[in-house]
Amino acid sequence: MMIICQGVSAQSKIHSNFGIKAGANAAKLGQKVINWDTRYSWHAGLLAHLHMSEHFAIQPELVYSGQGAEHVITGSDRQLELGYLNLPILFQYMTGSGFRFQVGPQIGFLLNAEEQLNGGPNSDVKDSFKKTDLGLLAGVSYITRLGLGFDARYVYGLSDITKTDNSSGSDINNLLIQVGVFYQFKHK
Repeated sequence: MMIICQGVSAQSKIHSNFGIKAGANAAKLGQKVINWDTRYSWHAGLLAHLHMSEHFAIQPELVYSGQGAEHVITGSDRQLELGYLNLPILFQYMTGSGFRFQVGPQIGFLLNAEEQLNGGPNSDVKDSFKKTDLGLLAGVSYITRLGLGFDARYVYGLSDITKTDNSSGSDINNLLIQVGVFYQFKHK
């Protein structure tokens, strides 16, 4: 990702810089049959900020994200822990005052999936889930003159993440709120 951005920057007037990010996740699963509870986790990764014009930028990211959900029904506790390597492509409108409004697609690659029932041992359930997840995100961020920024976004999963036949309308999709901090090196 960094090599491509450097090549694009060298051939045009696009200003690019790179950064790191980390923060908290509040994840759920959307499903009509089961009302899943929120699972709290974390995310961390890298970003490339491509400043295309005074008010427009494209920001690809590569982020590990802990997702999943919990479900509790009368004495039965089920925790589903999903780990994704997400690649969002953000299209940002920059106000000039540090605020950025962003939307874009995201593809996630499933790295791990574990389920825990009633506090017992974790079971590997990765074979029950699809390897990729498509989503859309929207959010806002603010960056200071020092390159330190704050970010909040909502990600809505577009695809059913399970491999089972959900012809009964019980598709399961990822729902995610992320709040975090980032730092852009050589921010201008």
